[in-house]
Amino acid sequence: MKMKLGEFTIQYEEKHYSHCYDSFNKCKCDGNFTECIIHGKYKVKLYFRNHKILNEEWWLNGEEHRENGPAEIWYRGNGSIKSECWYLNGKYHGENGPAEIWYRKNGEVEREYWCLNGEIHRENGPAIICYREDGSISSEDWFLNGKYHRERSEE
Repeated sequence: MKMKLGEFTIQYEEKHYSHCYDSFNKCKCDGNFTECIIHGKYKVKLYFRNHKILNEEWWLNGEEHRENGPAEIWYRGNGSIKSECWYLNGKYHGENGPAEIWYRKNGEVEREYWCLNGEIHRENGPAIICYREDGSISSEDWFLNGKYHRERSEE
């Protein structure tokens, strides 16, 4: 089922998800974004007016959640991935990699954020890494359990 909302079309997919239609009357649009109270398990897709995908999200019991991949993916108008975010039970969580990755238009990684259970955290390396266009590291920030534990390094 699709609904037109401002600039976007939102599509709720029922395949393998339950209670999809219960939340339709709880969605509202402020012209650009949609706010939904979501219960049950959902996959939500937003589209640009040109019908290219803008965003995909996976939800469980009102929280972004996905165990085997990113729970949120944002796309550019040309279809390339702009960013990916991993969530478990509504909290940023990257067990074996970054919890958030931003990509340049050419597909190269621009920055990474490592988080566990909603806190910026990485034990064996920097928790925030920013890359130059040539792929070299421009800055690193080190965090443990949401707190700085080492001075920022910039090259």
